[in-house]
Amino acid sequence: MAAQTNGPLPPDLRRLALPVQEGWTFLPLDDIRYLSADGNYSRIHLGTGRDVLVTRTLSALEQQFRPDDLFLRIHRSYLVNLDYLRHYHRARQGVVVLDDGTRLPVAAGRRAVFEELLMQLFRY
Repeated sequence: MAAQTNGPLPPDLRRLALPVQEGWTFLPLDDIRYLSADGNYSRIHLGTGRDVLVTRTLSALEQQFRPDDLFLRIHRSYLVNLDYLRHYHRARQGVVVLDDGTRLPVAAGRRAVFEELLMQLFRY
């Protein structure tokens, strides 16, 4: 039986596929708070407080997300899951605060796109 590929995947099937030594591991997108660059590697920060280091650049991982996944590049070193966004400080230097208190910078060059997306996604 062939898998259907048309249309969006149900939330419980949305996963990020990551190569590991034995094959592939699949992380549910809902478990990922944010991703950070670590040289030629990336660190995936999970809701459990655990981090996973993978041998992919942040740019390569960014390409795996669909527009409706709500992951946004806010800085050259950070991709954030907007489902965990708790607060945005837009003073001199933009900073997002996640629901666990994690603070991440928003790059000046990405602020306009970030703020526009916030206005589209959330009622204010």
